Amino acid sequence: MATSSTPSNKSLGKDSWLRSVMDKCILKDDGSNFLEWESNIKSAALSDNVLTYLTDAPPIKPGPRASSAVRTAYDDHVRMSNDIKNVLIWSMSPKLKLSCISLNAYEIFARMITMFSQTPKVRQYDAAACFFEAKLERGQKVGPHLLKMVEYVDILERLGYNIPKTLVVDRILHSIRTKFAHFRVNYNMNGIDKSYHEIHELLTQAERDMEASGSDNRDVLTMKLKNMSLGVKKGKGKEKPQFKKSSKKHNKGKGKAVENGNPKAKSVKLSETECFHCNGKGHYRRSCPKYLEDLKEGHVTPIGFKGRASTSKR
Repeated sequence: MATSSTPSNKSLGKDSWLRSVMDKCILKDDGSNFLEWESNIKSAALSDNVLTYLTDAPPIKPGPRASSAVRTAYDDHVRMSNDIKNVLIWSMSPKLKLSCISLNAYEIFARMITMFSQTPKVRQYDAAACFFEAKLERGQKVGPHLLKMVEYVDILERLGYNIPKTLVVDRILHSIRTKFAHFRVNYNMNGIDKSYHEIHELLTQAERDMEASGSDNRDVLTMKLKNMSLGVKKGKGKEKPQFKKSSKKHNKGKGKAVENGNPKAKSVKLSETECFHCNGKGHYRRSCPKYLEDLKEGHVTPIGFKGRASTSKR
């Protein structure tokens, strides 16, 4: 049985879908990425019309009295199975490769399912946990992050758990809040409704713009949202600050006095105020008891009265 590292071109051509997954998804020793590996292998094998070599047991070797047509069909099956086996081995970690050298394609695929497959309930729990805990890490590209989240949603839908689109979008925006906070605010404030593909396109393009310009992500995203007509008004230019710092020459009164570190009399405490009528402290003349009593008896002129002062003695 052939054990070469790459499949022959005789059965699986250069344009084979199955060959295209050999380097894209390597099955890890612990099977932590088994769901992704299994999905890629099945999809590619289905495209090449060779899925039965993985899911159906191989035919029994024909006896010496079998017809030439039966022998030919068996030889063709063995040849194709060997090619598919090489693809499977190439897409595994070195440790798993060694354990599958002596097996055919059907046996390899069945062993991996036995080792790493999970019950639907466990797969549902793991996919939901990964989806709701996903977070865009520092230095991570936003494109693969979004595709991974959508993949978790697809797994849940295949298991019969449908998540509303609005909840999926909210969870995606929440997972990228650190780097794309301004995008999230504009998306929610303007009532925008975009598909997963459109959100992916907007964010990946915005990320490329930020990397190319080296500008702050807030400025680049604001410009991107304007260009994409996501509800942000055009032609306004940069926002002007609502308030400007006043120069010192425009400050008057108390504010100027405090700024220069030289408080005026207005800031003097009431307990230090001297009455102009009785020369006492702690009150003004208008509230002086002696002044009010003299005013009642007509011994003094009321404050602000310009007429002739009373000549009465105190």
